[in-house]
Amino acid sequence: MPYLTEFLTDCYHVFDTAEVKELDIFLNKYKESEFKPIKKYANSLLADYSAVSNSLIYKDISNGPLEAHNNRIKFKHRRCGGRAGLDLLNAYFVLSSHTFEKLYYYCYHRVPV
Repeated sequence: MPYLTEFLTDCYHVFDTAEVKELDIFLNKYKESEFKPIKKYANSLLADYSAVSNSLIYKDISNGPLEAHNNRIKFKHRRCGGRAGLDLLNAYFVLSSHTFEKLYYYCYHRVPV
């Protein structure tokens, strides 16, 4: 089996089984890899070991909803900041289901995070 295919298979196995023991085996196998990107990936996981192992142990806990909320706020700031262009901004105002007051607030006021 080619090395990269083996690496990816092992990586998917760790996150599919969600066992810390498998993570330890994976890190010990690849932390001294001859391929720099693979070595960097394994050492990054090792440097953040507590967070990675906790994500395996507590797989039902997710910060996805919070990240989605932050992403939505950043998207509105970028869209209303003029980076997207005036035509797209005009289409956003015309086609949006929000009221003009809400859009005005998002465009010209900082939303507390």
